[in-house]
Amino acid sequence: MVQNEHCSITNPNLSSYPMVMSEHELEEKPAYKDMANFDHLPLEVKEVIFLYLSPRDLKQCSLVCSKWSDIVNSNRVWLKICEVEGLSKKKVLEESCSMIENPMKHYSYSDEKLGPKHWRSHFNRYRFVQKNWKNGYYVLYRLPLKPILLNEHCIVEHAGSKMIIYSIHGLVKRFCSVDLASPDSKIDTIIYKNDYLVYTQNRNVVCLKRYKDSYKKMIQVALETGNCNQPRNDCMKSQFTIRISDKFIIVQDPLNPCMLSFFETNDGSIRRQVDLHKALGNLSLFCTCLEVYGDMVFLGYRIGQKYYIGMYDYGKDVWEGPFLSIQHRAVELYVSQKILCAKLCIESRDFNQLSQLCVWLRDTNYKLGEYCANKHVPVVLTENDVLIYSFRDEITVRKLRESSGMSFSVSPSVMNICMIWDKFLVIHDEKGVSVWDAMTGKKIVSPLRSESCIAVCASNTNILLRCEDDRFLVVSYW
Repeated sequence: MVQNEHCSITNPNLSSYPMVMSEHELEEKPAYKDMANFDHLPLEVKEVIFLYLSPRDLKQCSLVCSKWSDIVNSNRVWLKICEVEGLSKKKVLEESCSMIENPMKHYSYSDEKLGPKHWRSHFNRYRFVQKNWKNGYYVLYRLPLKPILLNEHCIVEHAGSKMIIYSIHGLVKRFCSVDLASPDSKIDTIIYKNDYLVYTQNRNVVCLKRYKDSYKKMIQVALETGNCNQPRNDCMKSQFTIRISDKFIIVQDPLNPCMLSFFETNDGSIRRQVDLHKALGNLSLFCTCLEVYGDMVFLGYRIGQKYYIGMYDYGKDVWEGPFLSIQHRAVELYVSQKILCAKLCIESRDFNQLSQLCVWLRDTNYKLGEYCANKHVPVVLTENDVLIYSFRDEITVRKLRESSGMSFSVSPSVMNICMIWDKFLVIHDEKGVSVWDAMTGKKIVSPLRSESCIAVCASNTNILLRCEDDRFLVVSYW
């Protein structure tokens, strides 16, 4: 029975203790004083308690006293927050300087007391960039280069017999130059992921790994043409298909697409080659698309008039094929930890501009749904299983874990969609570029709408625009 008058709990078998005690009572019962005093708890316990608070609440707690401020500023607390937000591996946030001076907003946070590598400063830099995206704060900067690649860490330019790499931490600054495998020849394919820069040139595959102040050549091999009579990969045409994982780099040659070459990321040695004809037991196999996630390789292919998606386990060296049987040709694959999504090309006049999206659970092959999407617009599948695609004049943001979705109207001429920080969408159409809030479906800003853009690519901090007059512009939110 609860006695409201004295705020105590009465139990016939136990003594009754008041829930609110005076200072005199606390002095007489030191054990209760220790329990009531937060300062008597071990530091590890205090940090665990603070882990349950939001960043806004932590900021308020840091103002209580100097002891609380020290706990709030501990690396353990903010590392956990950065891991939850997916920021612990964002190396771009380790740099405190911005690409160009932003006259509209300055990043004034100082972390001298916290040290050069503190997770609270890491998080605050993320908040700074996020607010710039959300509020439409940016600077338009003309790039005096003609880059072939832009990402969070560097800009790559092809200049004669060399490939020049520029750093974008601070002003655009020349980082280093690399001699090309074939001087004065065109670079066919280039891709950057996990500090690895891979490019192909005249059937040479070259992999560079980034270190502190340079790039080290890990792989340089000249691929043989092979004796496979299979026609070229109709999705990639004359380009190599390259995918980068944490453990390996996989290369599929358009002149020999039945052979998958695996290279170790540590030492650059070739680990193994997989002959798809032998692995899948059919000589008439025709490859259509390829994707990698972790140790798993997913392959879309056709045998006769039937279409499949196969799965290869790199760690176990085991091929599961067919993994899935599909109705139409798979032209693009999107994979997350739990989801597999395939864009299927429907061979019909009624569906010349549309494709079918099929979504499965990877573990059970259970089909979650089928959707219709524009054929020539990329699909976005995030790590938290949010599927984003366009259908005619609408963009749909579908949360697969929650079986919920939201659509909003855009221009019917959408050509590209990029996802930033899992919160914002960069949409490229025939009129230019616009930024949208993916959670609410509202347009934030249109950084360039007066001129037509040929191509657009985006990173977490910048948007690179190529205009019709061959000008390159950078929209910087950093």
